[in-house]
Amino acid sequence: MISADSKILFDKFEIIDYLKKDDYSSVYLANHVYLSKKIVLKVLDKSGIKDESIIERFKREAKLLAGLDHKNIIKVLDFGIYGDFFYISFEYFESNNLRYFLNHPSLNEEQKTDLLKQLFISLHFAHQHNIIHRDIKPENIFVNEKLHLKMGDFGLAYTAGDSFVTNKTAVVGTPAYMSPEQLLGETPTEKSDLFSAGVVAYELFTGENLFIADDINQTINNILNFDYDSALSALNNIPKEIAFIISKLINSDPKDRFNSAKEALEHLNVNQDEISETPVKKLRPTKIIRISIVLISSLLLIIISVFAWRNLISGTDENIAGTSLSDQQKIIENKSDTQSPFGEQSIPDEKSVINTEVAPDNPLKNVDQQKKNENNTLKAEEISQGTLKINVLPWAYVYIDSKLLDSTPLKDDIRLKKGNHKITLKNPGYPDYETEIKIQAGKEKLVSFNLDALFSFLSVKVHPWGKIFIDGKEIGDTPFYKPIVLKAGIYAISIVNPEFGKFEEKVTIVKGDTLEMSYNFFDQKILEN
Repeated sequence: MISADSKILFDKFEIIDYLKKDDYSSVYLANHVYLSKKIVLKVLDKSGIKDESIIERFKREAKLLAGLDHKNIIKVLDFGIYGDFFYISFEYFESNNLRYFLNHPSLNEEQKTDLLKQLFISLHFAHQHNIIHRDIKPENIFVNEKLHLKMGDFGLAYTAGDSFVTNKTAVVGTPAYMSPEQLLGETPTEKSDLFSAGVVAYELFTGENLFIADDINQTINNILNFDYDSALSALNNIPKEIAFIISKLINSDPKDRFNSAKEALEHLNVNQDEISETPVKKLRPTKIIRISIVLISSLLLIIISVFAWRNLISGTDENIAGTSLSDQQKIIENKSDTQSPFGEQSIPDEKSVINTEVAPDNPLKNVDQQKKNENNTLKAEEISQGTLKINVLPWAYVYIDSKLLDSTPLKDDIRLKKGNHKITLKNPGYPDYETEIKIQAGKEKLVSFNLDALFSFLSVKVHPWGKIFIDGKEIGDTPFYKPIVLKAGIYAISIVNPEFGKFEEKVTIVKGDTLEMSYNFFDQKILEN
């Protein structure tokens, strides 16, 4: 994988910062040398990747996003191949993801509703182009300081009607936001995206995630055994129209959900003009002639009106300029007499109301000001707080005292009160890891975790095949294509084949090591005979 220390990538990208990494790809903040602008660069190292679907998904993301040009969707700037690397460059949208807002609740109901509108506008546009996102979650929704929202990360998206890039039974997405049909390996549709958006909306307005649990298996179980009525009871404290929309999105059965994002927008009272840029219909020649005549006539009327208005303004300016200061004051005073007898200004027309409306308070400005105040009083705060830095390989969702922060790498250092805190790391490919750290006031603590070193691995080979149980829990049927990840300890291993019987053995697995275990039922049968 390319190091962030490589200043210039692919002869045109100057690396500014390292943002994120998973098993195969890296994401950087970079400067496009030729465009002289900041961009986000996503790089895939195809060397060593045996699963072609990973490469195809990367290509597909570029292709799909290149066809989506919308104010609420992150834009692709270019895509290319350089040696063993594929890369996509995206527009740089200076923002925080929606998880930041969930962790720093400062939005009022009106602002939350506006974000929800923008989310469904972006979904409607994507769905109009037959694109299913498949991974809608707070981490893939970006919001700037003006509360402008953009949908990003179409890495798992696909075009409706196309064959799957992944196996049709493969489960892709983030479990806590996935629809039941996705978890069951069924073909996802627009309604699958709507379910995920409903889970996000539920969390935005209630502060709680419907399904997330201590481990991935329980999370999946919560979705598949969803208590719909119980979830609705938590919506009593939010606006009725929002509660109704969410209730129509989070139904387990797709038939009971809205048919489209447009339906949700209609219930949010969004005008058709606001929804999306739809393809322009080609006009017939007769229509073009008619429209041209109307446009020319309108243009002539505008020109005449402009000249008349200029003459009027010119005359008014001359009249005012020709008066004394006291006379001008009288003119101003006379104008003020047009107020209503109650001392209030006359009611403006509808356009004036729109133009003079005071924008709602911007929560990010308040947060930014708070940060400035925190910096100014840092010495005082150091009496009771310390700083925590966390590095995790390969990556993990980080929980501090049972509260989800974000996935690694974390953008910012974590400020914590002095004392003991529980850290929980969650990665679907590993057991959950928990540890306790102590924060000292005014000091910085750096902790690094390598999940491969924290856990143990069991490699099982059985001939001809066997069903594997560990401590009585069914794991699955061999062959396994990668080792089973376990915590270090003593385990009772059972291998069952209905034709040959059962083999049992206790094994001790050491942290960081891989225990290789093989068993041949044919050999056992020969010994018994």
